[in-house]
Amino acid sequence: MESEMKKKNWASHQRNWYGKWHVWLGLIAGSIIFIVSITGTILVYRDEIDMALNPEIFEIDKGKEHLSFQEIVSQLKTNHPDWEPIFIFKSESGPNYPYRVILGDDKEKQIYVNPFNGEVTGARIHDSHFIGLVTEIHRTLLIPAVGRYIVGISALILVILTISGLRLWIPKQWKHLKSRLTIKRNASFKRQNYDLHQVLGFYFAPMVTLIALTGVVITFLNFLAPVMFLLSFEPPKSLEQIMSSKSVYEEGYTTIPIDSVVAIAETAIPDCEVVGLGLPMAEETSKVFTAYTKSPYVTKTGNNNFIYIDQYSGKINFNTNSDLPNTGKMYLNWVTPVHYGTFGGKVTRVLAFIATLIPPILFITGIIIWLPRWKGKKKRKANQEQSEEKLQRKMNAIPKPVISNRKKENIES
Repeated sequence: MESEMKKKNWASHQRNWYGKWHVWLGLIAGSIIFIVSITGTILVYRDEIDMALNPEIFEIDKGKEHLSFQEIVSQLKTNHPDWEPIFIFKSESGPNYPYRVILGDDKEKQIYVNPFNGEVTGARIHDSHFIGLVTEIHRTLLIPAVGRYIVGISALILVILTISGLRLWIPKQWKHLKSRLTIKRNASFKRQNYDLHQVLGFYFAPMVTLIALTGVVITFLNFLAPVMFLLSFEPPKSLEQIMSSKSVYEEGYTTIPIDSVVAIAETAIPDCEVVGLGLPMAEETSKVFTAYTKSPYVTKTGNNNFIYIDQYSGKINFNTNSDLPNTGKMYLNWVTPVHYGTFGGKVTRVLAFIATLIPPILFITGIIIWLPRWKGKKKRKANQEQSEEKLQRKMNAIPKPVISNRKKENIES
């Protein structure tokens, strides 16, 4: 009997503890989670929205064959001598969309090029258009330096909120389980709001947790990268290669052609397609070429890799396909696709869209639950203080008994 009482007291104490953490963390980080989640729902369909808002950039005259990366870069430098491309990427939407080029003198400026004829279809600053602005809000809240870490910590808090919410969801008696899985339709608004909060939190907990955790990993990758190597029980040799890969320059060396870089990458990873290139600027003698590749994989987004190639000798300094541990490959192929729901195609994107809408709904329904309780608690506290004041005034109003001098002498003696 005594042990059962202890268990009940412990369960009650634990529930109260989880409840306090759930409420206060929700109040502290809820508004940030709300903003990040709403922008996240937009970014799930960022390409479709961007194309709809900017048809003049993305609607191009199609030809028979694409120009090579070499031909596109050469044409850009010929037509615009003051431009120096440092990145060029194929469109993720398909072969009939323009390539995106980033310039070295202004890394925020994006140039869009028709891959069939090399003509520039448009140019814009990264965060000056709608999707660019939404992306920056989602990643940094437009707060320099520390914004991305605020977002990352908020994502971690969302994981804690989900876990604590699941603990609070567990009914005290299992006969009440059905009421926790459904919304009572004929109930008051207050009860329906409470049921909605619990039901959505329970059913979407797995996807919300996955999206939040992948957000944490993306934000804190610099800190988590060494952990990936430790978890794979491999020495951090590859990490050093990633962080300090350089080209070896000697007097008289010349940079190899871009076509050669593409050929080296395609040879290093059979059946791959080079979908992007990082190009060293003319004065950057120690920089390497970076070839971004994609090949068939279990996910719709494919097997993503990148290769560092010496710009003079063509030697491969680092190849994620062969030099990265399995935990690192998991990051390349799963973290971002899971975060945006692209890993399984249309179905998983819809699920990701819905799941990113859940935290804002939970925040609003949670506020509706908390606010009356907070007001009621505040009112009860005020009533209690008033009652204590009245009692004190009554006590002060009672006349004190007068004791005569003779009685005082008797008391003292």
